[in-house]
Amino acid sequence: MTFKQFLLKTVKGYDSFIKMVDKEFYNVVLGKAPADLLIEDASFLNPISEEIYTGSLAISRGMIAGWGNMPAKRVIRGEGCVVSPGLIDAHIHIESSMLSPFEFAHAVIAHGTTAVVADPHEVANVAGLEGIQWMMEQGSRSPLRFFWAAPSCVPASPLDTPGYVLGISEIETLLDMEEVVCLGEVMNYPGVIYGDELLHAKITAARKRGIPIDGHAPGLSGRELFAYLSARIDTDHECTTIQEAEERLRLGMLIQMRQGSSAHNLDTLIPLIHSAWVDRLMFATDDKNPLDLSERGHLDEHLRMCVRRGIPPAKAIRLTTLHPARHYRLRGIGSLAPGSQADLVFFKDLKNFEVFKVIIGGEIIYEEGRFLGHFERGIPPPSSSMNVKGISAAALQVRRKSEFMKVIDIHPGQLQTAKEVVSVPPGELVLADPDRDILKIAVIERHHGTGRVGLGFVRGIGIKRGAIATTVAHDSHHLIVVGTNDEDMLCAAKSSIEMGGGIVVASDREVISTLPLPLYGLMSDQPLARVTERFREVREAVHLLGSTLPDPMMQLSFLALPVIPSLKITDQGLVDVAQFRHVPLFGE
Repeated sequence: MTFKQFLLKTVKGYDSFIKMVDKEFYNVVLGKAPADLLIEDASFLNPISEEIYTGSLAISRGMIAGWGNMPAKRVIRGEGCVVSPGLIDAHIHIESSMLSPFEFAHAVIAHGTTAVVADPHEVANVAGLEGIQWMMEQGSRSPLRFFWAAPSCVPASPLDTPGYVLGISEIETLLDMEEVVCLGEVMNYPGVIYGDELLHAKITAARKRGIPIDGHAPGLSGRELFAYLSARIDTDHECTTIQEAEERLRLGMLIQMRQGSSAHNLDTLIPLIHSAWVDRLMFATDDKNPLDLSERGHLDEHLRMCVRRGIPPAKAIRLTTLHPARHYRLRGIGSLAPGSQADLVFFKDLKNFEVFKVIIGGEIIYEEGRFLGHFERGIPPPSSSMNVKGISAAALQVRRKSEFMKVIDIHPGQLQTAKEVVSVPPGELVLADPDRDILKIAVIERHHGTGRVGLGFVRGIGIKRGAIATTVAHDSHHLIVVGTNDEDMLCAAKSSIEMGGGIVVASDREVISTLPLPLYGLMSDQPLARVTERFREVREAVHLLGSTLPDPMMQLSFLALPVIPSLKITDQGLVDVAQFRHVPLFGE
């Protein structure tokens, strides 16, 4: 192995630096040859120094060649904009956008994002390595820089049934790929604390390679948190309070301040930016649905929120450029330093952060609402992801076994739930009770054709009639259905199965709205505008049924995730996350 091959294998992103070592680039840097592009008379925001200054910037071979007026083959002006490094999302699941990686790239580049650290554990639960490789291939067709996490917890816990299991050999294969920059969020925190051998083998494989390890530890504190951090896990994006974040920061973690579609944590955590902890903070979205991407934006939403709360724009931009680049060792992006990749965003101002132009690798990709250059559209995945033999009304029936039962209680705007114990009316069967906002919920196994159905009840969805079904049900993504009666639940479930996965709203035994998701039952093959339109129609249909939740679909999808407290449901039944075990529906 040559020294260059060693560097390429062991230092992520070092290939960008290697490209510097050619005479043409150095001749440009030294002023002996013209640059490819010169940006003149612009205001530049330097996240390293948090300064804004006026000048000119030269670009050659896709990289920043230096500052000041230099001869160039092409010159563009700043147009009154402030130019900063392109924004970097420190943690996101592309699948939650319901867009293919190709279409997702279009959506976020328009908001100034030029790179993402994506954890594909949603598709991995459905399709294993095949799904991950499909995501990577699709991402490579776009100018957006996709960096990937190796999903650590597929399945998220043994209390669920995934489509696939990623073992140590699959994880090591992924960790050795150049585009994989971290071990994905370690959601199975009981597995860490109590010594799950396979999970610890994955963590050890990442540590041996010097690769960062993402965390996921909602609600952990004290000795349990000490035990979790003893595995040398680096980050957490699940903090919902200042106190929770500060405890982790004091113990050495980095905090990804999340503002997504279901979890809105940034406003609570913004005061940390004024603290001594600021250098250990970065921004992440985690999950954003297509409607939010269209209406609220991507990381530019973080910037607007911070500036409204009095954070200097340069400091806010530092948290979504320099900080994630440093932590994930994304050498060559996240700053305006010579030799860095020329990934730049032109903001019209530093209040609304409207994007005028985006440059990636020295090429103008987006300008004044238009995409420039060639985007190579992707291809469908190689296999179907729906394997449900059939579902009958009998499979949805719940027979009364006690005068009390447990109900999942939703906290609007949060992924955490509570456990509520309610009385059960007399009768052979237990039915939904819309008057008490108690709906039936079912999780139907969709990967292996087992016919298994987990049944329970939930409060907080708020519909007064009808039913909702979706194959987006974190993390194993079975078919999850909630409704006021079994007939509408069955109608919605069958419709989702027939269209190969997706969201269905039904009422009076008729389908009233759908969003097909043919890509593994998680993503559409349509562009953002079309997916947004269908998503809006589905949400409006749910609101017409009576729900007042801002994002009922995202809220529903997380009810099947058995690693976020307190009470959740999988195809195997109710899960008490605090006890990390299945619990019976009936009884206290």
